[in-house]
Amino acid sequence: MKFQKTIVNNRRDLSAEQAAREKKEADNERNRQQEVNTLEARRAAAKKKAEDITEEIRIRDRAQSPLGRDGKLSPLFVRTNAYPRMATQLDMLWHDIDSGKISADKTSTTTWYHKIKMLKENNPLPK
Repeated sequence: MKFQKTIVNNRRDLSAEQAAREKKEADNERNRQQEVNTLEARRAAAKKKAEDITEEIRIRDRAQSPLGRDGKLSPLFVRTNAYPRMATQLDMLWHDIDSGKISADKTSTTTWYHKIKMLKENNPLPK
């Protein structure tokens, strides 16, 4: 009788060990699948980013290319190159605000206007 109880208990222990092993294998498989999903998502995001960069380069190249598809000057190239340099545009904007042509809150101390004004006052151009 005692011997039979031992056999039954041993079988229960083996079943518990087997169940624990199967649970661990299932957890490992689930973790592997999550890693695969993460890698696939990263790969898709990288592919999308590469496509976006390629499109940006294509647009930039089109803007920098003087000739359009028809062999004439590209309107995009002409327009892009007609703008003054960015620093010149910002300087024009500041002077328009300073002269009152464009309204701005000149009493605030944290605005773009005051930062530029301080920079201009601290670094005057020679006349």
